[in-house]
Amino acid sequence: MDKVIREHIIEFGKKRAKGEYKPGTIKVYVSNIVAFNKVVNGKDDPFDDLDWSRDYDNVFAKLEQVKNLQTRRNYLNSLIIAQQTMGFKSDITSKYITLREVYKHQYEKAGSLTPSQKEVMDAVKKEDILKHLAEFTTGHNSLNIAKDHSDYQMFAVMDIHTRFPFRNELADMKVIRRVLFDKMSKEDKSKTNWYILENGWRKATFVMAKYKTDKMYGFRELAVDERSGKIIHKLFQMRGTTLKEVNHKPVLCWSNGNPITRNQLSAKLTEYTLKHFGHRFSTTLLAKYFSKPLPEKITKETIDGLEKDAKARGHSVKTKLDTYTA
Repeated sequence: MDKVIREHIIEFGKKRAKGEYKPGTIKVYVSNIVAFNKVVNGKDDPFDDLDWSRDYDNVFAKLEQVKNLQTRRNYLNSLIIAQQTMGFKSDITSKYITLREVYKHQYEKAGSLTPSQKEVMDAVKKEDILKHLAEFTTGHNSLNIAKDHSDYQMFAVMDIHTRFPFRNELADMKVIRRVLFDKMSKEDKSKTNWYILENGWRKATFVMAKYKTDKMYGFRELAVDERSGKIIHKLFQMRGTTLKEVNHKPVLCWSNGNPITRNQLSAKLTEYTLKHFGHRFSTTLLAKYFSKPLPEKITKETIDGLEKDAKARGHSVKTKLDTYTA
């Protein structure tokens, strides 16, 4: 059935005003429907049709058992796309569209905290994270790559994310000196994210070229603060990488020098936070921890801060307010 769904979505996309769906998007839709079928029917056997989705009451009851509101929305959105492309009657699809909007409202009203995120944030306070980062800094003045590199690298990710609410973009970020970066073609600059050395290790800039909304917002340049710069410099000192050797080297890598992927970053951060806090963290959760609440009196500095945080994460100020601000 997944093949049939894929074919219908592809054909539907050819007639769509916005253009065809990307292969990755189609893959996500299909995998969500396969997972949703398992939730509704209690098994992951191959299925021949989507007739089970016509029973709105049953689907709704099973959806309510899914704790994560975002997962519910993802399931519904994929099902809605599939039903629309397969010619389902609009009355049943409209029910799911309405339900999706209800979940969207609940998600945003709750500050987008999932039950698992709320559990972590109730157990681990922001002050606990800051204390850990401070103690890690003072307790690890002398670090050995064979023994400490993995831990220090995830400490670096956490510490930098207290000031820069990235997603997992640090995973595919490479270092380059400004003089070489400026000589690159726009196409080459767009291939990855960059940590640009402006003046040796003393001054640097994050240049974000590959992120979720890069087609909308384009290149983003973010000045690197002194603490983040020192932490990243320490990583390269541990690896024995000199300034002359640093160009095109990944900011985050395994001890053998191979770059860490975004999925691997997510897994290693989970491993690190489970070890040190007893709970699993994601970069999204860190963004929620360190997003500043709105003050009672809105000032120019408030607006500047909102724009800076939204720019770092690569979304609109509206998304920043709706999803990450208390």
